[in-house]
Amino acid sequence: MRKRKKRIVIVFLFVAAFLAGQPCVSTFASDAQAYLLQSDALRTKLVVEGGQVCCVARVRGQDGTTEIYMTMYLKGVSDKGKVIVDETWSGIRTTKEYLNAIKSCAVKENCTYTLMVVATVVSNGVSETISQRCQLTT
Repeated sequence: MRKRKKRIVIVFLFVAAFLAGQPCVSTFASDAQAYLLQSDALRTKLVVEGGQVCCVARVRGQDGTTEIYMTMYLKGVSDKGKVIVDETWSGIRTTKEYLNAIKSCAVKENCTYTLMVVATVVSNGVSETISQRCQLTT
């Protein structure tokens, strides 16, 4: 029952994260690249719920996408400037046209969290790497 409740909460957080929207910064593999060729969107969100900081990411490829893979980096810095959370989740991958990922860790008070997501979308043998960063202060 507890696992089911946790799944329901995570799904709720995932939906809420994308409905609420949060300003994030996007960067591309090449500064000259002004538009996306292989991917339609990358969205990221940080949410604090039930003693956990939840990192949510969604990337959507265009028609013909054959693979998407991503790495999520979470860093938490205390108000005194000390790094107290340093997590990396890699190997997140799919062969579909979209990829959703939710990762979490215990939340620390008086901390600024930065989530960086780097995703690569492969379509017809051509790859495109995009990234996005979000911040949250507890």
